[in-house]
Amino acid sequence: MEQLVKFVHGNHLPFIVMVQEFRSLIDKENYPSISKRALSIKIKEIASKEFDENGKHLWSVNSELCNEYGLTPVSQMNNTCNIEKSKDTFLVNFLKRPSVSPQQPAKTSTPIQSAKSGSSTP
Repeated sequence: MEQLVKFVHGNHLPFIVMVQEFRSLIDKENYPSISKRALSIKIKEIASKEFDENGKHLWSVNSELCNEYGLTPVSQMNNTCNIEKSKDTFLVNFLKRPSVSPQQPAKTSTPIQSAKSGSSTP
């Protein structure tokens, strides 16, 4: 429960993405799997969507849980507050990699392609 509370509190992710990210987090740490539905119900039970100073939405757990786990209420957070960033997902890591390795030679055009494009290479 503590991991969920700390993950949700101050999180800017959309609800569905937050559910998926938390499920992948607990899968990596070899905890028992939780269904999306059960996790969704629990998040809606402990947290609500609020807006920060910039008008961006963020999730805030209720005041009892803030006190229990030593979290700063969203109303007292400022922009300099460090919120634990979730680790990059497989998709983020995949998109960071270059799509072509630097060792690959550039494609050369065939004489037919050159003729179609209008270039005259002997």
